[in-house]
Amino acid sequence: MRVRDLKCRHLRVEQILSHAGGTPTLGDLGVTESEVLDGVTAGAVTASKAVVVDASKMLAWTVSSATVGNVEPLSLTTTLTGPGATGGRAKFAMTTNVALGGWSNALKGIVTYGAAGKTAGMGSAVCGELVMSAGTVDGTYAPIESEVTLGAGAAIGSAASFFYGNVTDDSATFNTNGYFMELGAGVVNTADGLFDEVTEQVVTAQARLKVRIGGAVWYIPLCDTSALS
Repeated sequence: MRVRDLKCRHLRVEQILSHAGGTPTLGDLGVTESEVLDGVTAGAVTASKAVVVDASKMLAWTVSSATVGNVEPLSLTTTLTGPGATGGRAKFAMTTNVALGGWSNALKGIVTYGAAGKTAGMGSAVCGELVMSAGTVDGTYAPIESEVTLGAGAAIGSAASFFYGNVTDDSATFNTNGYFMELGAGVVNTADGLFDEVTEQVVTAQARLKVRIGGAVWYIPLCDTSALS
């Protein structure tokens, strides 16, 4: 590489970092870094190029699209080819050893529908989809796994559960018309199946699940047989 080319590329990198809030000096970047960043436009996404962030290492990704059709601003695809491998996921980890405020999350999915916004079909903040095949003959599968890990001597706070549901703002509308859970397309009345509609009433329950509704404890009765009487 000619000295002139290297100087031009280094100047380009300085301009980019200047737009990103950096204060580079000559010699901050080597030849390799200069070549990677050459051609990158500040504020734009460029394939196979480095991402420049400020000293806080925080990355804000904002996308606006008028495309009519499927839009995926960020797509991560992992192909596992090693038998016995585990994981394959994108990991969002948060750790703390201080008393935090009113809420904390490792991952949050939020969809906001404006006054004219809606979804013709199914709308959700987080979608878990599991595609089964003829090869999934053993193992346990679920689109969403809820796991609580308690170390030795760990406390569970005021209350701990596998799932927490909360309604904000106009809760009266949801309390009147909403459902705790919905089983959608493909789930039909099947004898001794997932959903089995019967005319008998449960007289005696053999087990129960404990839930909290509005801070009060309730129990969902369970039977160990489908022959209700």
